[in-house]
Amino acid sequence: MKKEPKDPFRVIGLDRVLFPNMASVFEIADVRLLDALVIERYKDFTSSFMDRVYGGHITGHENIDFNSSMFDLTNTRYVLSTDPIDSQMTSYFIRFARPKPNYIKEYKSLIAVIKEPGSTVFKIPVPPSANGLVFKARSQNTAELRISAGQGQSSSVSLKPEWQKVAVDANSEGNKELSFDFNLTAGQGAEIQIDQMVYRNIKGDRLDRFKLIYDDDILIYENKDALPRAFVAYNYEEFKDSSSLLNSMVEGKNDLSRTVLMEDQLDKKAFKKRKVEPTKVSVEQKGINSLKIVANSRFDGLLFLGDNFYPGWKALVNGKEAEIYRANYTFKAVRVRKGKNIVEFVYNPSSVSRGLIISIAGFLALAFIFGFSIFKTYKKSA
Repeated sequence: MKKEPKDPFRVIGLDRVLFPNMASVFEIADVRLLDALVIERYKDFTSSFMDRVYGGHITGHENIDFNSSMFDLTNTRYVLSTDPIDSQMTSYFIRFARPKPNYIKEYKSLIAVIKEPGSTVFKIPVPPSANGLVFKARSQNTAELRISAGQGQSSSVSLKPEWQKVAVDANSEGNKELSFDFNLTAGQGAEIQIDQMVYRNIKGDRLDRFKLIYDDDILIYENKDALPRAFVAYNYEEFKDSSSLLNSMVEGKNDLSRTVLMEDQLDKKAFKKRKVEPTKVSVEQKGINSLKIVANSRFDGLLFLGDNFYPGWKALVNGKEAEIYRANYTFKAVRVRKGKNIVEFVYNPSSVSRGLIISIAGFLALAFIFGFSIFKTYKKSA
């Protein structure tokens, strides 16, 4: 991955392939994090499309809404996994939809096994855009499996020893959770195996945008729709508060590739909105506490940077200090003018400056006291 494009990118590991923060050893950014202190807004942002199954300190895990434009906004270009990306929804199914143990047992390589006679109910969270489930199933002997999914929706399928694809229609109708009743209705001594369950999506799954670029001990996919870490946008939308802004992002109402969502009020007279393609920028220098970007802007616009908004960062545009706006809920943006702009971000919090001044003052005071005591000792001995 380090040999790929030089512009900044992030990665994410599924199925425990890459533990959060480990990629930093190789100077690779991870969309997840493991930290005692978590930026609340970033946690809220990532929780909108990723589940945090290990608690609040880790943002992100296997259950990811890959169809969310918020995922692309994180600049996650590479996805690492042990299983094909289209089967990643199984993790949530295993962890949170555990049915009654007298009807089912779990295998390491399978989601579930239902034995005759029996049925079981899975309560599965369904995204607003999903209209059902797709999974693989087979039976040692010929068996009939009936699936009911709330609102009177049901279907049945005859299973054989060979794996076959089963699609279940289900309209959540605004519900956050649906009950799927798997009922083995026929087949003496039958055992049904279920595996690789994923959501069906009304909008159409965008999984074809993931290109498999490495296939060995792990799989590495390239997200062709990942947005760049920084770009110039010429359109923006203002919101009255952070909640309405985040809700708009979750509902997918905005094209985040060309529109920046703001809580701050901009000077409308000085910045004309234009619904045009964004402008690519060049990240010239990137350090832990600094970043230099060159942007050749076609019009006045906003330079969006997909790094967290945080106190202590300062921005210089063509050598002049510029205001940093909170953009897209948790990230940052600065105003740029038409033409060439050299934008520098520097982390220089006032607390560090004050600490440095206090340290220097303390050092000078100690030096004065030490020098004065030597002077007095010398004077007495003279």
